[in-house]
Amino acid sequence: MTLLEKPSKELPRAIILDSNNPLIRGRLKELKIIPVNKEKSTLIFTGYSIVKSHVVKFNDWEGNLYFDGSEIKYFEGKIKSNSVSTGIEMLDNHLKNNDFFDIEKFPEILFSGFVAKDDMKGGLNFRGILKEISFPVKLDSKSISSEFYLDITPFKIKYIGVNKEIKVKFEIYI
Repeated sequence: MTLLEKPSKELPRAIILDSNNPLIRGRLKELKIIPVNKEKSTLIFTGYSIVKSHVVKFNDWEGNLYFDGSEIKYFEGKIKSNSVSTGIEMLDNHLKNNDFFDIEKFPEILFSGFVAKDDMKGGLNFRGILKEISFPVKLDSKSISSEFYLDITPFKIKYIGVNKEIKVKFEIYI
């Protein structure tokens, strides 16, 4: 897909909500916390430019899944934005500058969210901008996964040569 192409209609879109209400975390104290198994888990996104697409991963991230019995109820994660990796050093350096991640100003990307049925709703803090988003998830007793498009326009990406949507894909295991 290029910048001029429309993203696939087969994947769902994350919904970005305009809510300034903080997430209520009181019940989390009652849940069992299990750290994410990063060896088994994957967290990638695909960005699209005028010329081509690039799969991007992060080498330094961590997260926890919160369980009520055998059910996943909550996730929280933190990504070190300077760990962005495409396998192309020049592109990695470009992504780290203020056009994209601006790692000097915004060293972390944070997400925390609640699971309700087959949906996750939570707060994404990217480039210092907190937005509440919602997207579909697949669950079992040991993992949570999803694949969806996220509109990055609200996060004020400065580089104009990229599509406004990225494809996010993750499989998180305990």
